[in-house]
Amino acid sequence: MTRWIAAALIALIITPGSVRAQDDTDDGGFASLDALLDALETADSDIEKLSASLLYEREYALAGDTQTREGSVSFLNVENEEGEQTRAFAVVFDWTTIGDRREQDGRTFVFDGRWLTERIPEEKLVLRREVAPPGAKFDPLKIGEGPLPLPLGQKKADILANYDAEKVPASDGIEYRDDLVTFTKGCAQLVLVPNEARIEEDDFDEIRLWYKNRDGSPEPRMAMTLNKTGDEVIVRLWNVKRNEDATINEEAFDAEVPEGWDFDEEHYRGDAPRLVNPHAPVLARLVAQPEMRTAGGQEPEFGLHPAVKQLIDAPYTSEEEAKDLRVFHGHWTRDDLDTPNRIALAALIKGEYTSDIFDDDEVPAVMRAEALIKRGDIEDGLKTIEGDDSIRALLLRTQAYEALGRHDDAADQSQRVVDILVSERIEDAAVLTDGVRALIARARLVGPERSDGTDFRTLMDLLTRASGELDRLYWPAKLAEAQLLYDKDERSSAHDALTETLRLNPACAEAWHLLGMLAVDSFDFPRAELIADRLDELAMNEMPVWVEPATGRMLRSALGALVLAKARIRQDDPNDAVEVVQDALVLEPRNRELWAMHAAAEATRYELDRAREILDQLDEISPGTERGYLLAGWALSERRQYSQSAVFLEEAMRRQPNSPEAAILLGLLELQSGRDLNALTALRRVAELDPFNARANNSLELLEEIVGYETFESDHFIVRYKPGIDEILAREMLEPLEKAHERITGVVNGGIDHVPAQKTVIELMPNHAWFAVRIAGMPQIHTIAASTGPVIAMEVPREGPGHKVGVYDWRRVIAHEYVHTVTLSRTKNRLPHWFTEAAAQYLEDAPRDEQTCRLLALKVQQNELFDMSTINIMFTRPRTPTDRQQAYAQGHLMYEYMIERFGNEAPLKLMDAYAQGRSEDEAMPSELGVASEQFLDEFKEWAMEKVVAWGLSDDNEEARSVEAGIRLLMTTGEWEMNEESAELLQEWAGMVPVAEEPHRLLARYYLNQDDAGLQAKATEHLEFLDARAQYTPAYAAALGKRYAESGEKELAFIKAERAVSIAPYDADQRELAARVALVAGKYTDAERHLDALTKIEPDRPMHKERLERVQELIAAKNN
Repeated sequence: MTRWIAAALIALIITPGSVRAQDDTDDGGFASLDALLDALETADSDIEKLSASLLYEREYALAGDTQTREGSVSFLNVENEEGEQTRAFAVVFDWTTIGDRREQDGRTFVFDGRWLTERIPEEKLVLRREVAPPGAKFDPLKIGEGPLPLPLGQKKADILANYDAEKVPASDGIEYRDDLVTFTKGCAQLVLVPNEARIEEDDFDEIRLWYKNRDGSPEPRMAMTLNKTGDEVIVRLWNVKRNEDATINEEAFDAEVPEGWDFDEEHYRGDAPRLVNPHAPVLARLVAQPEMRTAGGQEPEFGLHPAVKQLIDAPYTSEEEAKDLRVFHGHWTRDDLDTPNRIALAALIKGEYTSDIFDDDEVPAVMRAEALIKRGDIEDGLKTIEGDDSIRALLLRTQAYEALGRHDDAADQSQRVVDILVSERIEDAAVLTDGVRALIARARLVGPERSDGTDFRTLMDLLTRASGELDRLYWPAKLAEAQLLYDKDERSSAHDALTETLRLNPACAEAWHLLGMLAVDSFDFPRAELIADRLDELAMNEMPVWVEPATGRMLRSALGALVLAKARIRQDDPNDAVEVVQDALVLEPRNRELWAMHAAAEATRYELDRAREILDQLDEISPGTERGYLLAGWALSERRQYSQSAVFLEEAMRRQPNSPEAAILLGLLELQSGRDLNALTALRRVAELDPFNARANNSLELLEEIVGYETFESDHFIVRYKPGIDEILAREMLEPLEKAHERITGVVNGGIDHVPAQKTVIELMPNHAWFAVRIAGMPQIHTIAASTGPVIAMEVPREGPGHKVGVYDWRRVIAHEYVHTVTLSRTKNRLPHWFTEAAAQYLEDAPRDEQTCRLLALKVQQNELFDMSTINIMFTRPRTPTDRQQAYAQGHLMYEYMIERFGNEAPLKLMDAYAQGRSEDEAMPSELGVASEQFLDEFKEWAMEKVVAWGLSDDNEEARSVEAGIRLLMTTGEWEMNEESAELLQEWAGMVPVAEEPHRLLARYYLNQDDAGLQAKATEHLEFLDARAQYTPAYAAALGKRYAESGEKELAFIKAERAVSIAPYDADQRELAARVALVAGKYTDAERHLDALTKIEPDRPMHKERLERVQELIAAKNN
């Protein structure tokens, strides 16, 4: 019977004209690329009107913002000013979401093929721009000419002449977004990549388009574009209606200016860059903010600020003044740079401190001094401003002496600024901002002037006066504000201030640099890399690239290199960090920050002697500076080399005792090491030096709370928890933890064969915010548990507000983290990234889920496994949404292969070799007897055997046909569960042993039967699902009930306990566990669960009554 059903399904799939399955194997209703492009060419032939609901989502790669706008879009045939019929569109946005803030919008964009009219109700402003010359023909239903990159009516030949086109499954490229996969199910996807003829002129690296087949005609469903700055735009359409069915709001097309509104009109200029080019949709350029546009080619990320433009265009502004304004605000043209002063200012703004212009005596001395100091020629810079007692010169001397390590001299210069600010009321924004910057430096040099923490508020008030009262367009005040907020670890506010700075001056290198550091701090490495590239481009001369003639080496800007090197250190790629810094040092060989970062990079790759040599070299040019020791200490802490890190940080504190930065890092280091009293001392010192530092205050507040935590202790663990309800989990953890210790530290089947010298502290954090503070000092961390060595912090597995994932299998998670603790202890964390994660996954002792197996099967069969060097990079520098997942999965499989092929001792031998500093290329031949290339080649053959065993081989056509057939019937509503279909599901499960869906369907089917014998058949399927379940207790609970009903008391108890361990605060799971324990005669366990219920549901007296009865039973039994 089963074979007959399978054959029938296969026939259904291949029968022409039959209903097709709506999954990734479907063609979306168009049999080929040609068929889709042919259909698109005529898709607009009968469209008079079109309307749709719209969701516009844009992620700004450089600025780090994600913006979502909801509204509607309409297309309409209208008569233009020349009396010709043309298509117009109107986009109305009802709601805008930026970050967590959702607000009503109301903005409208109307385009008639020539004029783009934007209505902004909040500002009572209408902007009308002629974006095409008279007589030009634009059709908003063609690619690039309308608001959405969803072409209808585009000639097939035009598309193929400009793009490499491919038709792919609907889910391709969006596998990481379940919502998008669901939204586009059943669609045809068209991928367009600019070809060689188009690539230089196109704003986009890639365009993805999804269409539904509507009676043979393609209907737009979704578009996703990736532009050259890394920005991603996703546009979703639904409720698409045509012609008579279309819902058109005629008022949206009204271009009239309402009474009382301001109006600005800009005519088409043939010599100016057009806002709309044939491959840059109007909406994609203008929808985000009126002053922002995408960066195509050399175009800035931010357009000219409207207030600046208004000032430049004012009739009272002379041409010379307009040039000065364009330069100061980062929108100069080559013609504007016509004096040494303007050339020098532009160079300072974009970070080109090595420009020859600073050798020109016509350039003001303070500008020349600034460039000399910033590139490291500090003594020459000081000489340049000798005798100058302006606040600007005093600021430069303060910065110069601080960089030289002459802290007393720097403090003296900053004191002179204090004296001036106290004695005079400054009415100039530039002078006041320079004064505040000197005061910010002074706080680092001598500590706070007042112990009540009002210094910070005073500085913020002064900067607010500079940018809010004296000159609203003076962007350096906003930059200084951002720098002050960044120093206080107020990252969100710093980001906002930097965005404001860049809106006023998109060429400001220092703003981009700080934005890049924020990206690194938040682990947003792709954005950090984009910003580093932007900084290199800004600092370049007119030459297209910087190349060292002797070596051919590509050179880098100092600011870009500092961002990228710090990112590489955090990504565990110190070799690249060293190379990046060395490239930048060619241009700025005396740049102190580059030398400090160089020392940090060398320390990260455990070249401590080399790091000390670099620090000695840094001392030669800046005796007494703390910067190198500070960065080296930070880098070593990143690598969990806590003892070495402490040595460097303490030296930094000795050299500059009033700067809070080293004390913060030392306090966080002690916190992560589990030395809470030391951490408390260090962070209290920070509170004295910097009362407004967010990270230090968060950690100090947590530490002072942890002092009141209670503990449970065993031979190898200390569990700390907040008094209260978390006790119910804490007291249950010791026994499972000791079992995990025995397994992980043992020698059997991949055990690490090592016991840490001290007890491991498990800290239960009551919510996600406190967990994040515990491991990083800030509440924006996206995980649920982490090992910092001797301490493992975990967020309690609880549902509700303040929790990241809710319930989860904490035993499996803690086993993973404890492996990190043990391997860190054995090797001092000197392991390749893939190896440490592979060991942790292997010792979870859990089967792979289907998704992981399918990903591995795909990569094995397509020969896309990572090589031994690439796999490490993919954890922190993934190129696609699945790269990180593949790195984890492939590493785990390689570890399994290593044990099976070379024995239990193989990973341990490699660990010891890595700990000695040997590379993978050195360790594998000596310890395994094979080179890393041979290891990988032989692993691939073994991995293919695994793929076959999983039933996922491309050659397993019968299994694929059965899978596809069942999914087809489910999609069309023709699937019915009965004994015959159950038989087919059993065959599917046998053919594809890792498939989870047949087990889910069979478990549900058998549990719903009245016959006890059929119900019993559900057990094996529930066991399969429970072994893979990490975020639900449902399968374990169902098994507990099944085993209890069948009289298998011990198995029922085991499963009920597992359900409770996944959801320890779930009253239903506790009820089940208490009942099962009573039936099994385990009164002490029943007492534990009933006691937990009195805490989970304290308002239900029955729990207390039952607890008392069980306690009476225990007393009677003991007597």
